[in-house]
Amino acid sequence: MTNQGMFNWILFNSLVLYLPVAAVIVWRKPNAWLPLMALFLGIIVGWLDMKSTEPTVSALLLVTLGFFCGFAQPKRAWLVGILLGAGVPVFIFLAATLRLTQLTMVEQITSLVALVFSFGGAYAGVIVRRVSHNQTTRVFEMP
Repeated sequence: MTNQGMFNWILFNSLVLYLPVAAVIVWRKPNAWLPLMALFLGIIVGWLDMKSTEPTVSALLLVTLGFFCGFAQPKRAWLVGILLGAGVPVFIFLAATLRLTQLTMVEQITSLVALVFSFGGAYAGVIVRRVSHNQTTRVFEMP
């Protein structure tokens, strides 16, 4: 088995093990569902970005997932931004360290731009949530 195949096998099985652990955590602490989901999705986006040659797919996923997570829980938008966006630089660093890809140091550092997309999406969701909440409360106000 190649190094890439072994890495994929370990990652996939780690994600399979993550699900029952996350289920137990959510059962004990129901408010932890969003950070756990954001971490899971951040890992998947990081893995996809590592295998992809086009960064627009990862950027679109980070903005979209960040938007929905920020809309769902506005007070935790900062945490969602970190958990979603950190997957890309972590996987780029892992791929370079394990010599799965040939990336320069500049390419590794620019992977931190993923955090901008995840934070942008999360706080866009917060803004839309606040604007939509303000409009719905005004509709039901009596003159």
